[in-house]
Amino acid sequence: MRIGVPKEIKVHEYRVGLVPAGVRELVQLGHDVVVEAGAGAGMGEDDTAYRGAGARVVPGAAEVFEIYHKGGIVALGLGMVETVLSEICGCLAGGETVKLSSFGSFVVRSKGKRVGRNPKTGVEVAIEPRQVMVFKPSNVLKARINGLNGAAIRPPQLEEHFGFGLLAHKVVHPTGNTHFWHRSSASRQGV
Repeated sequence: MRIGVPKEIKVHEYRVGLVPAGVRELVQLGHDVVVEAGAGAGMGEDDTAYRGAGARVVPGAAEVFEIYHKGGIVALGLGMVETVLSEICGCLAGGETVKLSSFGSFVVRSKGKRVGRNPKTGVEVAIEPRQVMVFKPSNVLKARINGLNGAAIRPPQLEEHFGFGLLAHKVVHPTGNTHFWHRSSASRQGV
């Protein structure tokens, strides 16, 4: 598996998606790690530390994200994660369904006007129509919670380093639903 590590883009954010020790572990497991030049500078790690851990250092983010387009994964830093979370929030606020590969789906549902009851007084209260968000876990997440191995979906070595992986791609389908997913090998892994 090829793994890319871009430089953080958020101002005053000095963390990076993968530190040299993590690179060393992944390289020992047989993975190819590519790091953008200067990625660790904010936390005091220079490019030689990444090279020493077995990474190939490339001059720009374009080379790192090319890995994703060729079927690898990209370890994202905090600024990129916040950007993705902001995009997800925007999609949900617009009423779209958001699916996260190997994690689950956030679905916005409309609830009609109804009559509720005050739990303390028992008095009936009118509840206005509203939107609610529901989370539906994926089969992969359910299996992991129940102690089953999700190895058929994602290599266990990478789960140890990345959990469920970070979001890397947004697709808006003709139905209007938004899906975020990553690629593993050359195929899409669905929810």
